Amino acid sequence: MKSFLYSLPCFIFLTSCGDKPVEKEPSTEQLIGTWVCKKLPDGFTRREGISANKELPKLIISEDGSFVATNFPGHVQDFTNTWSLSRPGITPSGTWSIYALGSHFQCLKSGDDIKLRYNLDATYGYVADFERIHKPKK
Repeated sequence: MKSFLYSLPCFIFLTSCGDKPVEKEPSTEQLIGTWVCKKLPDGFTRREGISANKELPKLIISEDGSFVATNFPGHVQDFTNTWSLSRPGITPSGTWSIYALGSHFQCLKSGDDIKLRYNLDATYGYVADFERIHKPKK
């Protein structure tokens, strides 16, 4: 019964969102580029003591496998890592995800575009959504 009560908020949260999981494997071209978080949740910023003037998190995903994160919550400095694409069956969210920093960034369909969702705090349902603002030139 307890596990049901814990999973109920996650189920309600995921089914109430307008964004859909990406069902078809995203191409590298759909993922590489510069991604920015449009807004951090107010409750999360208050709890973490994050200033409203702080620059929002940004991700740079490169074709060579490098992954750069700047202004990321919970990290004192910017960092570089590698990324890989994870299949839906092996991810906690059950959707295609980018695996980097020891976490999964869910690939969600938002209209015709893909956006990335990072779970900041699963207990309170705080997420950060990233939209791609720069696509590499073909």
